[in-house]
Amino acid sequence: MNSLRFFKFSSCMIILLIATLGCLQAQEMDKLVPDADSPAAKLLDNPDPNRLSEKTATGKAQPNTKDNNPTQPVKEIFLRLPTYPQNIRQPMGINVYYPADKQLLLRQLASLDTPQALPPVPGVAKIYIAPWGAIHGALPTAAKVYRHIRDNGGARTIILVSRPHCTKMNVPASVWPNGGYATPVGITKINALAAMTLLKKPGFYFEANIHGREASIETNVLLIQHFLPEATIVPVLIDPKSKEEETAIAEALAKAARAPGAVLVAVSNMSYAVVSQEEAGRLDLKTITALNTMDINIINNTGLKRDSAMPHNSGVLDSPKAVIAAMIAGLELEMDTVTWLGHAAVRQLPYAPLVTGCAAAAISERAAIKEEDKANPNLPAANLLSTAAQKELGIIARDSLEAAAVHARYDTPYPQSPELLKKRGIFVTVLDKDNNELASMGFLGPQSRTCVAVSEAARMCAVGEDPQMPARLTAEQAKNATILVSVLKDFRTAGNWQDVKNGDGIVLARGTNRCTVLPSTAKRHHWSVEDMLGFACKRAGLRPDAYRLQSVDIFTFKTDIYVFEPGNGYSK
Repeated sequence: MNSLRFFKFSSCMIILLIATLGCLQAQEMDKLVPDADSPAAKLLDNPDPNRLSEKTATGKAQPNTKDNNPTQPVKEIFLRLPTYPQNIRQPMGINVYYPADKQLLLRQLASLDTPQALPPVPGVAKIYIAPWGAIHGALPTAAKVYRHIRDNGGARTIILVSRPHCTKMNVPASVWPNGGYATPVGITKINALAAMTLLKKPGFYFEANIHGREASIETNVLLIQHFLPEATIVPVLIDPKSKEEETAIAEALAKAARAPGAVLVAVSNMSYAVVSQEEAGRLDLKTITALNTMDINIINNTGLKRDSAMPHNSGVLDSPKAVIAAMIAGLELEMDTVTWLGHAAVRQLPYAPLVTGCAAAAISERAAIKEEDKANPNLPAANLLSTAAQKELGIIARDSLEAAAVHARYDTPYPQSPELLKKRGIFVTVLDKDNNELASMGFLGPQSRTCVAVSEAARMCAVGEDPQMPARLTAEQAKNATILVSVLKDFRTAGNWQDVKNGDGIVLARGTNRCTVLPSTAKRHHWSVEDMLGFACKRAGLRPDAYRLQSVDIFTFKTDIYVFEPGNGYSK
């Protein structure tokens, strides 16, 4: 009898303890739910039945098939999910992508806040591309995105867009509507008003199960918690099945990004879980070309667009639909200048030699053009620059080179020649008085206005960012150097090495091993085509005759060369 009483007493105490802990947890979670009188809470309490999805007993939202007949009753979306109290999405990447120990995790996040300078981004960036993955793998590259946002005015709302990697979606886009995303660091709030605005758009629904199993957005939330702790987020997973759905989603995201204090981040690795570092480099090069030129067709026409809900799919661009949505949104917002904040190939997978290529990039607004230049038809299609433009470009290159050599800041002036507003691929080469090359840096794609690209390439030459010749220039070297500006044109893929002709520049790539050789370099050394290809192979870390292999990609281009002697003189 006494044993029975003790059992009843113990059971009551256990139930009371569980109830008490549950109440304490609910009180803590309640802090993250919008106030009952706030606009966000009113929207959540009175959702638009014509745009929200029906909630099934499994907790999975289904597309609203009654949109065409709004007079039919539609169930409200079930926002209080049984498995997610107060709509706090629980972490699933602990001990997979980052450690569970909070203090260790905080130290690792702090180590990503390095003092290295990021490249200048022209105009205002509202769209970014950031990779996802482990804190010891892709996240150091992604950190550059959030450090750039923080150092350039911050953000109140970050719209995170990715694709599902582990579960197939039944709808074009799924938005987590309110509450928050939890990590060991804390909980980041959802901007419920912005989320509900998206949910009212065609194609946007809520599938809780998709978000619950997806880690790509979660790992970026860790970086937001470190770099932008006051920011709210809008987590969006997308899987459009047609061009029309793709465009509609991108336009809705662009409209959301227009809001003051909002930025859009497309969460995507590049070459994802491919079989070799060589193949990863090939895919990365194609992706970089697509982004630099804002050319969606490059992704569509090279098989990179192939998405899969299965993890570790071999030989594809990870989350191309998120990248394409960012590109379309950028064009919608009149942003087409891509600046690379960082790029790396990491071996983060447990079954080497698989690698993941990852990049961080900013897409910024087009450079402002003066009213008188808008009406000026003198923006030539050809790369050939006028005499006035050449002189102005020489001054910009020289001033940028000399300023960087003495650690001084240089702001690229607005050009008087409208030709310098045209976007071009360029290289800047610095020679000493004996015609020896000191540095050569540039951009293959026309990612920036000519004036900005030349200024930035000259700066990189001065500070020793050329990996082949990493020495910083002295003030004396910068003052007395001869500067060559090569403007790239006629960029094309060579069928094989025999398609390369005298006078061509080349990009030779095998995986992440690559080298660019300018026509001026070959001419200066009196190289034959085979000499130039052999030099490129050795510089790329390959055997001298590797250019004959089918696995080596070769691209050719032509250049217009402008020579600026000391004193800002120029000659053709």
